Amino acid sequence: MEVTLLVPWLVFAFVAAFNFGIFAYALVSTLNAARSAAMFASQSLTVAQSGTIVTQLCTYVLGELGDAPGVGSGVTTCNGTPVTVTVAARTPGAGNMHTVQVSVTYNTMQLIPLPGLMAGSLSITRMPSSSAAAWGIITAWPKPSKPRFIWTTAS
Repeated sequence: MEVTLLVPWLVFAFVAAFNFGIFAYALVSTLNAARSAAMFASQSLTVAQSGTIVTQLCTYVLGELGDAPGVGSGVTTCNGTPVTVTVAARTPGAGNMHTVQVSVTYNTMQLIPLPGLMAGSLSITRMPSSSAAAWGIITAWPKPSKPRFIWTTAS
């Protein structure tokens, strides 16, 4: 009798924990992808304003979101579902400096909805802003599974 009353609550708790875990991972991965893209785009104003910047950033964004549900190796572009990347170069931006703002939007896959608590899917947008060429020289290693950076100071 007690098991009959307890099992629905255990299932509900498991589904809630599963959904929360997926959404939390998606949130952190989206923020990491946006930061990585902003660092790359802030190399210089020329890089940020190039016509192919979204294509270049897509490699870094998909590298960070590669393990997120619904992305994987099947997603190769960043201009639709589930990943969208936009870049805005501001001249001059904050503090009379050239800034770059990258927006990364990730739409999670449909999960198990919990009425009143969690939706079945979530759209996450992160927009870090970075000063162009303010971080020094960024050199990328040959791309393994995820982008890695060597930070050196500009001389």
